[in-house]
Amino acid sequence: MLKKSCPVLCPFESLLKPIYWLGLRVFLANIFWQSGWLKFQDMVLAKNLFGQDFNLPESLTLVFSVYTYAYLETIGAVLLAVGLFTRFISILLIGLSVFSQFYGVDSPDHYFWMFAFAALVIYGPGKISLDFIIWEKYGCKNVLKK
Repeated sequence: MLKKSCPVLCPFESLLKPIYWLGLRVFLANIFWQSGWLKFQDMVLAKNLFGQDFNLPESLTLVFSVYTYAYLETIGAVLLAVGLFTRFISILLIGLSVFSQFYGVDSPDHYFWMFAFAALVIYGPGKISLDFIIWEKYGCKNVLKK
C-alpha cells in the first residue's frame, strides 16, 4: 500500500531503511557508552549517585547494581554499534531502562529508550549490521521458506 501511495520515496526505501537503523543503533550506543564509561571512570561517584537517586530493593546491593549498569551499558553499546546480538542486548537495555525509570530518576528519556529498543527488538538491527551478515551467511533460509 505504501509503495502505491508514495512513488517518490519508495525507490529510496531500500537505501534509507538500513541507514536509519544504523543511525538509531549508533545514537543509542553513544548515549549508553558515555553513561557506562563515566561509571568506570569514577566508581565512587557512581556509587554515591546510585545511593542517592535509586530506591533499590533490599535484595540488591549498591555495588552489584553499579557494576551491572556499567558493564551492561558499555558492552551493550559496543554490541549495538556493530549490530551484534542486537535483539538480545536491546531486551536487556529495555530492562535497564525500566529499572531506572521506576527505581531511579523519573525521566522521559527512559521511555524514549524503551520504545527505541523495542523497535530494534521488533524490526531487528537492519542490513548494516553483523547480525544481518551472519544471518545471510549462516542463517536458516530454508526454514523460513517452509
